[in-house]
Amino acid sequence: MKIYLDGPDSGGKTHLAKVLQEALKCEYIHYSYNEDDFEYADQIKQSFEFLKEHDNVIIDRHLISEYVYGSVVRNEPRIHFCPDLDGGKDFINDLLNAFDLIIFCLPMDKGIYLKNYVNCMKTKEEYISNVDVMSKIYDKYQDIYLTFKSCHPDLQYKVVRYDYLKTL
Repeated sequence: MKIYLDGPDSGGKTHLAKVLQEALKCEYIHYSYNEDDFEYADQIKQSFEFLKEHDNVIIDRHLISEYVYGSVVRNEPRIHFCPDLDGGKDFINDLLNAFDLIIFCLPMDKGIYLKNYVNCMKTKEEYISNVDVMSKIYDKYQDIYLTFKSCHPDLQYKVVRYDYLKTL
């Protein structure tokens, strides 16, 4: 099974990935932010090839993160992504279709999520500068999740929501 996890910081992705990896005995890859556009493009292409060659893998963060964080933090993602199929998005749709399951690690209660996120902050300055951004990021993930849930019927992956505030 090919599983893709995405969601905001402190949304439970890595915890869920470790639980799934142990239960399913599969490979786990965590992608982190890459500032270099060319290296990022190579990373995306390599991901596609990796998914073609491996049957059991969990990928923690990928295209959706770039779209969400790029839209909120830089006002412009490096990818232009739409879950609806159209001619200009075939590569991205093909990559997403390589997964059997896409899990949005997105707690149902935004207020509790933000409170828990704030508790992870080390300083008051860090909290002040980040809570508004994380609120916008949460909202963007929520919008994308709802879009995926009502998505084009030709897409092959199943989309679910995981709330770390609930037990596994």
